[in-house]
Amino acid sequence: GTADGLVPDLGFMADDPGEIRDRLADKAGQPIGPLLHHDLPTLSPGSPIVEALFLLHKHRHPLAVVDPDRRLVGLMTHWEALAALQSRPR
Repeated sequence: GTADGLVPDLGFMADDPGEIRDRLADKAGQPIGPLLHHDLPTLSPGSPIVEALFLLHKHRHPLAVVDPDRRLVGLMTHWEALAALQSRPR
């Protein structure tokens, strides 16, 4: 595969777009397993929003939401947690 067309506007980065494209082409087949975070806590669908906000702030990563069998049911991000705080019941 080629990285042509996969690199969006990266003007916010200090690196030269050509260098970024070259690095992407070099790493295109690299597995993501070594990049994963294995030490992050998980949430359950019944976790309180305050707990989610605390853990999101502490770990600075989206958190997996798992059922009692540890199956992934979703991800919780800062955005979803903040949106829940802004929502007002009707």
